[in-house]
Amino acid sequence: MDTFKPLGNYQAISRYVSEALWRPTNLPEPFRSASDLRVFRAAVADGRDFLPSRYYAPYLDVLEAALNQAQASILALSPKAKARRASIIAQLESVFEVLAAPIVQLSSTQLQNELKAFMALTSNLYRRFVDDEKVKQAQTLKLLWPELDPLGYFGSNATGPYTLVASKELPVTLIAKPAQQMNCVALWLADGHEVGGHCVQTSISGFHADMKSCVEAAIKKAYAEGTIKTSKATFKLSSVGSMVFDGRRSVNVEQFLVELFSAWTAEIAADAAGLINLGPLFVNSGMLLLGNSRAGGGLSTTSEFDSRTGFAEHPIDLVRVLLAIEMVKRLAFKNGLLYAKSLNERLAKVCGGRIPQAVSWYRRSGAKVADMQLADITAALPHVANALLHSRLPALGNQSLSQLMSWTDNDEKLVRQVADQLTTGDTSIDSEVEARHVAAASLLALEQASNRSNFEQQAPVINSSAVTALASIYDEQCLLCALPAVKSKKGPASTTQLIDLVRLVKEMKGR
Repeated sequence: MDTFKPLGNYQAISRYVSEALWRPTNLPEPFRSASDLRVFRAAVADGRDFLPSRYYAPYLDVLEAALNQAQASILALSPKAKARRASIIAQLESVFEVLAAPIVQLSSTQLQNELKAFMALTSNLYRRFVDDEKVKQAQTLKLLWPELDPLGYFGSNATGPYTLVASKELPVTLIAKPAQQMNCVALWLADGHEVGGHCVQTSISGFHADMKSCVEAAIKKAYAEGTIKTSKATFKLSSVGSMVFDGRRSVNVEQFLVELFSAWTAEIAADAAGLINLGPLFVNSGMLLLGNSRAGGGLSTTSEFDSRTGFAEHPIDLVRVLLAIEMVKRLAFKNGLLYAKSLNERLAKVCGGRIPQAVSWYRRSGAKVADMQLADITAALPHVANALLHSRLPALGNQSLSQLMSWTDNDEKLVRQVADQLTTGDTSIDSEVEARHVAAASLLALEQASNRSNFEQQAPVINSSAVTALASIYDEQCLLCALPAVKSKKGPASTTQLIDLVRLVKEMKGR
């Protein structure tokens, strides 16, 4: 009889994650306080050595064009214009410290293995969608930037992973992972959200509009059929109503929920992608990451409400996890309900032993806008979960996310197999195993080891084995490996301006 238990000792796991997150990390900073342009030229040259030629025009040529613009501006200055010269170099520094980070870290002996491991996972998640036969056959599906895998790097922002989506100015996506997570592959499951979610979904023309419409329609339909039961039909806003509700202080609960989940759609759709790529342990990883990142620990039960724009785009942690657990129940593998039960139990522990019964919204000023019973929100979660996983979207060629891909019993089998290997330090991975299986297996291995007395000795072995296995996938599949020095055809010169890149970086840092 299979007595499989997916989760182990929460206190031991949480302590391990917390120590990993707060362990000091040092990232190379070659552009800091640069006095001339040589270090920037060297980075572009390294990029041509370490990246395939398909990245030259959309990425390296863009960086080089910005560098040439800076050089031209400096040459036009008088010898006395020292402040202006320093300002131009500072602009380059702000751009290169972010946009050239993948090059710097890939060429670093200190970080190369970890970055290869990270890129193996991001490439797997991206290619799993882009190369899917069902995606290719969906003739109405329009991918805006289909040809380039995203580039990853470790960033100094400790608050969480974030994505610079491909754009006209820079048509390659960058995924930044906080450097602290370098020490814990089990937390890399968040890449299912960043890469499988944001990176892919923002590249599909019309995806977000279609998904938002389906989520809104699902809630309205459930109300019309009487399948959503809430404690009351309306409730009072405790502060002046916003433009979202036409300035009203008394709000219909149905409208409130429609506007709420509409605002959250991009984030919860990305969570759905994380789940179908990495399985139910994606939810567990999210809880561990959020619970050990928030000030004071635990999960958030509050959010911001702006008088003009309404709800914040990021869901309240507690509701986000409960919705993800609802989606777990709808995955087509035999242990779905077992995982859902275990995740609910883990959620209570993350919340200090008891799941809170209410959530709240505040303005930036600190004024409370509304309290709502958690049960009034959770009543809508089954309908939202179904909409996210099973809605047929025109943007996907009238297919749903779960029709394109899902988490299967074979995925579970591979993860359990790899988890056993990682625990013993075995990094020889079968050809059937994908990078996403290794990432999920690293967390499962930690959970299983957490009940043992030698957990503190086993945990580093599991993590280093996962890094080695992922880096070997990068090398064996030659995902972004160095190619022979072949001159690529010179395309049109990049029209992106240095100021455009400065703006992109500011926007990325501001998130």
